[in-house]
Amino acid sequence: MSLTVQTSNGVVPFDGRLGAERDRPVLLVVGGIFPAPGYLLWTVDTFAEADVLVVNLPGMNVPFFTDNSVPAIATTYAEALERLCPARPVIGLGVSTGALPVLAMGSRLAGAVLVEPFLQPAKSQTIRTMMELVLPTHNQAGRNFAEAIFGLQSGGRDYRGLLDTAPRPLHVLVGGIPPDTPERMRTPPSAATADDRARLRSIAGGLAVIEGCGHDVTERARGAVTQIVRRALAEF
Repeated sequence: MSLTVQTSNGVVPFDGRLGAERDRPVLLVVGGIFPAPGYLLWTVDTFAEADVLVVNLPGMNVPFFTDNSVPAIATTYAEALERLCPARPVIGLGVSTGALPVLAMGSRLAGAVLVEPFLQPAKSQTIRTMMELVLPTHNQAGRNFAEAIFGLQSGGRDYRGLLDTAPRPLHVLVGGIPPDTPERMRTPPSAATADDRARLRSIAGGLAVIEGCGHDVTERARGAVTQIVRRALAEF
């Protein structure tokens, strides 16, 4: 099922499943930057205990918003959800860059699961390397969006302040391949730096390190992601 919601900041297209049961939780799934088409749609069939809405970041196979900053993206998603499913508990699942708007939604979510989040993109060697590899293959609009989110050419964005108002309860999964592993390896290392991990661990209900994975936790450890998301949904 596809749903399109008009908000004050632009159109938000969702894929997934949304019923009318008001006491049933909603799982909001937000993917990362430059994703493969449909790479998180597996969540729709996996989490039968919830309604599931999957959304791409603006410009990622969907239209850009008027304001594409992380706070504006978070506010836009919250506005769309208020129109679609008011008063229902919404759990956020944010993957990679998608973790940033999920964090920024704060108390507008009833909880969140973050997979491979990062808080200071310019200090993550994995993010810098990945952008060096993929940005030349994208158009100027995509490159501008990446710069607006990451700020790699202007000293780097700092999203540590989002932790002060993060959704609670909060669960975090990161890859076990250290972020300082040599660049350009076949499996990208974790994007979460040691400082990111320490800060996230200090506020999260749990920080799981998935051994054998790097930034590709959702692809290589789907079972672990499913287990943690189910735990978060069970709280409602």
